[in-house]
Amino acid sequence: MAPARWPASSPWPTTPRRWPGALPGCSPLARRFARLFAAGQVSAIPGGHAVETGADSARILCLTPAAAAARYDDRAVADTPPRGYAALQIAVADIDVTRQVLEQAGVAVQRGPAGSVWVGPAEACGTVLEFLPA
Repeated sequence: MAPARWPASSPWPTTPRRWPGALPGCSPLARRFARLFAAGQVSAIPGGHAVETGADSARILCLTPAAAAARYDDRAVADTPPRGYAALQIAVADIDVTRQVLEQAGVAVQRGPAGSVWVGPAEACGTVLEFLPA
């Protein structure tokens, strides 16, 4: 499967490279997700499990509530649905331009781990959006 791309008419100045998601939960949930992908593999990560879904596909993080709150913050995690995706990670070519575009639009942007930035659920229709450097 090819990585998802924003349409050419998108206002974003950078093209997303992949669309991983983060979910609350741990091992049983990760194993269920892995079964959905031919290349699905589960590995332990700090605070949960990662599901690798293939070279050109999304990585799914299944995090404990504490790990999700540490990555984002308690309020952001509390504002997400109790079941389903709590966060969507979008890899972009230029994280600084992405941050600038969000800030210029009046969106509150937070700094995340490993050079990422994220937007809370109040700004993003009920989910955390985390933008990662590609």
